[in-house]
Amino acid sequence: MNGKTIVSTLLLSAAFALTAETINNNSGMELGVLEGPVPGVKFETFTVNREALRKNPERLYYPRTVKDGKSGRGMVIPGYKGVANYRCSFEDFYIPDACEVEISFDVKAAPNEDGTYTPNQLFAIDFRANTDYSRDKYYPMLRGMSFRPSKEWQHVSKRFKITGYTNFYSIWILPRSNGKPINTLYIDNFRFSRVGAPAKPQNEYAVTFSKVDSTYRAGEEVGMTFRAVLDSSAETVPGNVFVRFFHDGKRAAVLPIALKRQADGVYEGKISWKPSVFGAFAASLELNGFTARRTGGDFAVIHESVNHPRFSPGWGIGTNVPADFTFRDADFENNAFLTIAGGYERTFRDMRSIGIRTGRVWGQWRAVEPERGRFRADLIGNTIAMLRKYQIEPVFCLVGSFVTKADIRQVLKRGAQGYPAYLAEWHTVTKDNRDGVLMVPMEGVYSKYLDFVFNTWKNDVKIWELSNEPGLLIRPPDGHAKWFIGFCKYTYERIKKDQPDSIILGNGVTGDFGMNMVGWCKQLNKENPDYVNWLDGVAFHPYNCGLDYMNGMYFRYRNVIRDISAQLKVKKPLWNTENYYLQTAYSKQIDYYLNKERYGANEIARMYLDSMLNGLKASLAPSYTSFYRQVNVNGLAAPNDVFAATNALSILLNGMERVEEVPVSGWVRAGLFTSRDGKKALGFLYDMRPSGSRWTPGKAAVQVHDIYANPVKEKEYRLRFEPYYLTGSPAEVRKALKNSEFKLENSVGLHGRRFGDTVYFEGKNLTGLPIEIESRIGGTPVMFSFRFDPVRDTVAVPGFKGNAGNAVMIPDTPGYELPVRLEMEKGSTVEIGRNGSALTVTVNVKEVSPKAGKVFHEGSCVELFADTEPFRRMELNAVYPRQFYATPEGGCGELKRGKAQPKGGFTCRTAKTADGWSAVFELPLSAFGEIAGLDVSVGRADGSKERLKGISGSSFKIRYHFPLFRIRELPDVKNGGFEQSAYGAPDIWGTAVQNGMTYECGPQYGVRGNGMKISVSKSCSIPAAVSQTVRFPAGKWSKAYLSFRAKLENVKAFNGKDDGRGGLMIRVGMKRAGNDYTAQVLRRNVTGSSGWKLWRVPVLLRNNTDFLDVSIGLAPQTTGTVLLDDVSLTFEP
Repeated sequence: MNGKTIVSTLLLSAAFALTAETINNNSGMELGVLEGPVPGVKFETFTVNREALRKNPERLYYPRTVKDGKSGRGMVIPGYKGVANYRCSFEDFYIPDACEVEISFDVKAAPNEDGTYTPNQLFAIDFRANTDYSRDKYYPMLRGMSFRPSKEWQHVSKRFKITGYTNFYSIWILPRSNGKPINTLYIDNFRFSRVGAPAKPQNEYAVTFSKVDSTYRAGEEVGMTFRAVLDSSAETVPGNVFVRFFHDGKRAAVLPIALKRQADGVYEGKISWKPSVFGAFAASLELNGFTARRTGGDFAVIHESVNHPRFSPGWGIGTNVPADFTFRDADFENNAFLTIAGGYERTFRDMRSIGIRTGRVWGQWRAVEPERGRFRADLIGNTIAMLRKYQIEPVFCLVGSFVTKADIRQVLKRGAQGYPAYLAEWHTVTKDNRDGVLMVPMEGVYSKYLDFVFNTWKNDVKIWELSNEPGLLIRPPDGHAKWFIGFCKYTYERIKKDQPDSIILGNGVTGDFGMNMVGWCKQLNKENPDYVNWLDGVAFHPYNCGLDYMNGMYFRYRNVIRDISAQLKVKKPLWNTENYYLQTAYSKQIDYYLNKERYGANEIARMYLDSMLNGLKASLAPSYTSFYRQVNVNGLAAPNDVFAATNALSILLNGMERVEEVPVSGWVRAGLFTSRDGKKALGFLYDMRPSGSRWTPGKAAVQVHDIYANPVKEKEYRLRFEPYYLTGSPAEVRKALKNSEFKLENSVGLHGRRFGDTVYFEGKNLTGLPIEIESRIGGTPVMFSFRFDPVRDTVAVPGFKGNAGNAVMIPDTPGYELPVRLEMEKGSTVEIGRNGSALTVTVNVKEVSPKAGKVFHEGSCVELFADTEPFRRMELNAVYPRQFYATPEGGCGELKRGKAQPKGGFTCRTAKTADGWSAVFELPLSAFGEIAGLDVSVGRADGSKERLKGISGSSFKIRYHFPLFRIRELPDVKNGGFEQSAYGAPDIWGTAVQNGMTYECGPQYGVRGNGMKISVSKSCSIPAAVSQTVRFPAGKWSKAYLSFRAKLENVKAFNGKDDGRGGLMIRVGMKRAGNDYTAQVLRRNVTGSSGWKLWRVPVLLRNNTDFLDVSIGLAPQTTGTVLLDDVSLTFEP
């Protein structure tokens, strides 16, 4: 920035402060403790000279709060000795709407730690919106500015126009030193502001802990300093500090505090807490009369770590270990690359504290052999030495990856590849020209790398992984699978020769980038199914399927493990060696890698527990970054609930050797670990339904623990995705699990409204996730589907009577089938019917001398009110329905909230009659669903109103009083209630017959009237189902819902997999497509016995289809009985 720009920004700053809303916290840099971290700022990444790091690996690097800011306190980014680069990051923030923003700050430079100073050194601000891949492929906004600070304070500012975005924005400070030592940087008054928005009082506070890493042990004093900027003149402001568990907000402590005004005008108070519980916590301040924004305050209290015997369940808790180099740095051989932990050794010390016992090391070829024939051990050796120090067993991923880009010249030009440049000689492009792969020779090329690696680390490494994701190619080149099998054989034989007790992991199948999880397995089998003879275990990466519950799908993790195992000619143990992204259970993640690495305690606990229960030897899946809070930081990233929950699981697994599944409920995942001597046990369970349940353990001598291993004791527990643990003897823990009782919780808000003998229940999704949720209406289980609309779904329940349970019922109003003639209070009539593609409403008004007013409603008129969606947003009465009017002179129009709407979309006409006048409205049927609410009001010249008999209410605004009308006859299955039958067989429905199948209709099989019974006495090769084709005009509907009631009796599947292809079968076929709901959506077998349940299946209509083939029954290789009733289809335009 030149001098003229700086002067101009100084002139703007005084006026701007009055017309801008500051978005970031701690903009004045006053909230930090002197010489402590800066609230709201962190080093996200930085590089340190290896010699400096070797001398002091314990050093922590972070911006600090100092007393000599421009006005009061300020921030200093020290010119740390040996630091070659950094990314100093401010707090993430979201801006959903378009606006203009400004970044402004005061800055000066000073000599670095060595005492050297580079005049006119360049720095930059990077301002970006992070990508949401559901919308964009690259950063939708990537802007910035540069500045050259001097030793005197300068003001810098720049404005940016932004469009608003779904993902978070980032602001980074970046040095551009060109290899020279970085100056110390002082910054004050850093404001990110919305231009033109009125300034608001900046009530805010920050929490700084007595330990800079915010990690404590039980009994250790947690010291907290609160500094607050408040819009107050009081000398003292009293309040309370609330310490809450981070994952659920439950209160752990309430501590009184008084903040006192300091000489600088900032309020400050100090307290300490001696915790007796473990967990991840957030400390927040509640002050009398103030609502203030918080920065910092997150900390963890953890158990002392324990050692686990090799191959025990606790030993299998692992992670991917950070490499201390990045090939994006051209000087990677001399510079170590560090990230959010703020220091080198802290990362490994924290891994030990978390309970990590296995760590995956990336053995990048280029880190071992930067240039042809020049080998070095120290880059990876530093990591191996730290793992040895903290007793974490390395799993060494040989080579890194052979997969690269198609354009090898461009890759080498960028210089960030993980392999030495000379390997490009063996680069081959894939058949689709999307990617490339290095199929290097074994002897003379790969052998030199392998010999160096093995001879260097054979005393530390006993587990070797044969490269990363070798099958990450959609259309690999010819010979690729053969080459990889040769690579496996060569490596296996070379290592086993000198290290026969080693463990060789291979295959490396992945679900990342949407890859088919078994496609690579099939390619290897096609080439040579005996390749498994050169493996001791199979490494796999279950991206998009790494949990047994995720996004409304069940047992994806278990099923993919079974699918991979089924592809192995010789069974081998499976190892999950990478899966950085876990889908969050309570919220939808934005599709971006940083968002997907951020999940919670329940996800990490379920991932490790599911892995153990599904028979894995170890799970090293997470990225180490997932164990830290990456938002709301105070200088250093704080340990999060993932950190604390993993530590607790490790402690609880102390001494455990074996694990088995304990079946307690179709929706509850439960397991039992036992010790080697058989005297101790650890049980766990969690509910896979978003609604959860109320859990009462069976009576037994056990201790229940929460997700952080705290002992808890309640009469019943809220069981959700967070596991509860039980300790005791194996017999007692098993008894407590097996005799558990579960009461379903509702994650669906319910409203109901009756039309005829059917009640329409609208479910409002309280989870926010686009999934199926089982709820209860009265005592009946009902399945709501929120896949098309993540907020609402309406289910029709025919013949509903009795208690609606938690549902709020709208008072009944009359319901009519068309055509219909209704009488009004003073003799006028209303006739409602259909005329081709139009709904006609004819109002015959009895009024001898009609007279118009200045506006239509002040004289003679007819008003028609239409609630086109009476079963949507049922919680709202005031929806301002569509309002149409007509006057005797032929005037007509439409209003919404009293405002005239554009003409069109309906017609009306008026005429004189013998005893008055008439108005005829015609509205297109396409504007309505099947059922609508209508009301009519007649205005008269004398100011009086005439209404439908028995109807009253302000219809221009509210709607609950509207009568309901079936406006349209939509396509539907015929004989959906199975009332029409002959000799026990249902009319219209088709059936498949094979020996062992029986079909029978009768009143004893239905909910009301007839029902359908399908029984299979022995396993059959075809489904036992009723089927019907429903035809309709193509292109008229976009989606449909299949609803039906089903009751299961002793249904068993013998297909060998719990993948949805056995048990209850629900299929909807269409033109060139179809929907096998249980196999493709639920992905689990629906078996056993159950009472009546109302199912609702969403169907996306594709390929301009004009029919649906509906089939419901029992899948092949299934026995038992299913009862069916009330089958129906509903369509949406």
